[in-house]
Amino acid sequence: LYYILTHPTVYTTLVNELRSSFTSPSSPPTYTQLGRLLYLQACIKESLRLTPPATINLPRYVPPGGRVIVGIYFPAGTTVGMSYLPIHLQAETFGTDAREFNPGR
Repeated sequence: LYYILTHPTVYTTLVNELRSSFTSPSSPPTYTQLGRLLYLQACIKESLRLTPPATINLPRYVPPGGRVIVGIYFPAGTTVGMSYLPIHLQAETFGTDAREFNPGR
């Protein structure tokens, strides 16, 4: 909600999509119906891209003989890993505004 509420254009576009899709306030939309709302889905995915609910350390084990990673030696059997968050912020993948909330990307 933070991203939607701090971006007025996104908020307006999303509200218009919701209002045009659900005209009866007496029955809440189903999960399936919400899944069909493309802009809502884009907002959710963009929010998760920028602020994932959990950062996962993708663990790997250094093979026999050890390895040098970015100039640092890691002995065999050492657990190493990295978060996937830096990938979500790559300008090469998401454009020069990769750190900005943009559900239209």
